[in-house]
Amino acid sequence: MLHQGQATQRDVNSASARVGYDDLSGTVSGFMQVLFPAAGGWNFFWTPKEGNQVVTSRLPNGAEEGYILGQVYTAGKMPQGGKPNIILIVSDDGKNIVRFDADNGTLDLICDQKGTLKFKNLDIKVKEHTHIKTETYHLEVEKSAKVDIGKNLYTNIGGNESKDVVGNVNTNIGGNNTEIAAGVNINKGSQVRHNE
Repeated sequence: MLHQGQATQRDVNSASARVGYDDLSGTVSGFMQVLFPAAGGWNFFWTPKEGNQVVTSRLPNGAEEGYILGQVYTAGKMPQGGKPNIILIVSDDGKNIVRFDADNGTLDLICDQKGTLKFKNLDIKVKEHTHIKTETYHLEVEKSAKVDIGKNLYTNIGGNESKDVVGNVNTNIGGNNTEIAAGVNINKGSQVRHNE
């Protein structure tokens, strides 16, 4: 039998929760396990927190046994952000969002807190344009770095640029024109080689 109620207590270690049934005069269930959406070897794990509206399937042998089928949309959390053809994952405070838009072919990832992306191997291919805007930027390469520029490279620095090099720096310029618009100081420590 299907029932609707509010999660009253949860256990994230067993992915289960107790539910107070709205249609059974507030009767509280035992701990019921959550049924997870799963597809293609991927699982979407969640456990409703206290106060979340959920739907349960109660087994015929009593209110203690059954499964939590899912959470119910409320007025404050509209499904799909109110738009068609969108898969939307939103945190309770609404500050963290993962949005897949099938109509526009876009993926938006919005994180309000610090986050970490970890990959064993990562290849990024952008067909047309890449623009990265950030307040500060830090790139750390433990072994080696290689940058291949197919045509033109433009670097605009609004403030100051400082480079500390422990090893060797080789700069090979294959074009005909090299222009330095501002003053440049080169302090030769060990080996600095410029080939034009």
